[in-house]
Amino acid sequence: MKGLTITLLVLIFLGLVVGGIFYFSNNLINSCELEEVQGTPVSISQAQSFALFRVTENNKPYTWIPLGYLQSNDINGEKNYYVFIFVKDGFNLNTLDKLKSNILTAQSEEDKYQFNDVATIVVSAIKEEKQLIRHFRGLPEYFVEEDNIESLLTKNGEERGNLILDNQGTTAYFEILSNSKNTGNLIRVSDKKIISSKDLIDFKEASEQRRLSAMSSTECEQYKIALQEASQAHIAEWNKFS
Repeated sequence: MKGLTITLLVLIFLGLVVGGIFYFSNNLINSCELEEVQGTPVSISQAQSFALFRVTENNKPYTWIPLGYLQSNDINGEKNYYVFIFVKDGFNLNTLDKLKSNILTAQSEEDKYQFNDVATIVVSAIKEEKQLIRHFRGLPEYFVEEDNIESLLTKNGEERGNLILDNQGTTAYFEILSNSKNTGNLIRVSDKKIISSKDLIDFKEASEQRRLSAMSSTECEQYKIALQEASQAHIAEWNKFS
């Protein structure tokens, strides 16, 4: 009886070992790795053509006049979005400089942001991504707060660098420069908090890795196919605009 018990224990132990090896090897095999794809840039003329179409469609019956655009990068420093600013035809603040000057003397949020007469369209700068990222009435906060951030950084002997927008265009940062060199830090527009670029990159990569590692081999392949199909569909949509 004692010998039988020992044999059973050994078999259970071996089963656990084999199961563990199978589990971990299977997880490694199923680790979903995506190939890095070089995106196709969207030209300024294409981007503005689409942005004008979208602002007109979404804000009828008004005629909208483009005043210019801002360019943003992602956290890795790659160009990701164009931010187009439009005003209604006939609106007196009809240049970006006039809008900037108005911000300095505005007495209310409505006066600063001009929700009634201004519209902002954020579009992708890469053809493989969806065209419309964000659309809203009024000026973007990072345009309104640009001079305040510049003044804040100047007090510390620093400068404002490139605009950084997250992957939905909802959270905005500016690079912090010192002697025209990147310090590796960002200032978040909404609350003026200083944040490390590396911390944001590490967090983004870790989140993506957790998401991909949870996929089975089948799910991974399906996901890759879906990404490829979506990219081709986005390119086809972009090619409708010149």
